[in-house]
Amino acid sequence: MDDNLYVYDGAKFVVLTADLTFVRNIPVMMVGREFYVDKAGDLFCRKNDFGASQPEEFLAKYNPQGKLVGQFLRTPDLAMSMAGGMAVRTPHPYVPTNLFCLDPRSVVYFLPNTGSQVSRLDAQGTAIPAFKVDTKDIPISKDEKAEVERRYIGGTNSNAPMNVELHYADRRPYYRKILIDENGRFYMVRTESVLAKGKEATIDVYQADRKKKELRLGGDPLIVHQSYLYYVVNKDDGVGELTGAIMRSRVPD
Repeated sequence: MDDNLYVYDGAKFVVLTADLTFVRNIPVMMVGREFYVDKAGDLFCRKNDFGASQPEEFLAKYNPQGKLVGQFLRTPDLAMSMAGGMAVRTPHPYVPTNLFCLDPRSVVYFLPNTGSQVSRLDAQGTAIPAFKVDTKDIPISKDEKAEVERRYIGGTNSNAPMNVELHYADRRPYYRKILIDENGRFYMVRTESVLAKGKEATIDVYQADRKKKELRLGGDPLIVHQSYLYYVVNKDDGVGELTGAIMRSRVPD
């Protein structure tokens, strides 16, 4: 990432210097919370397109002046559902999405929403195979589907149930997040069952010419930097909001 601070307010990125001096705004409506900025100041984030015959998601690239200069990895946006004749995006952990991450050399790596081939994007946006990950087919049970509907659909402000059509995959997406450190290690965060009682995360660590390692963290991994994994320890406050502290854990060699 470059030396600036990027703050997203729901409609744009506000770019500030380290001493909080305003630099510029980048108007963009992104999907989710993940975004990356390379050393040149180019910003990468997930977006969706409702103009296509079927809603699509893609990885968008904006230059330092805020101009859209690239659209990559277009796939159907499976998080789009219909509720009362309106299109509603209802993200939940069992919706397969393309996973992507930026390494310290500003190279984009991604794992498709289905499959096990991790690839990198070259300067022209062409996918170059990098390595494969081990995945397992984990069926989604009826109890898990019921819990997803309870937790992620809920109701309207009037407490009337919403008639939402959810798009389930046949199998639970095995991974939900990718992190990459300065040593070329890939941290693949597994998708936990919604029925799991704990707030832990299971991480598979891949590195060239080394055997895959498994890590357990007592929270949700955020970033990895200088051999430390930073994660948030979530605590349900009872009203649907998650609050918690940022912790770090040293990554074993």
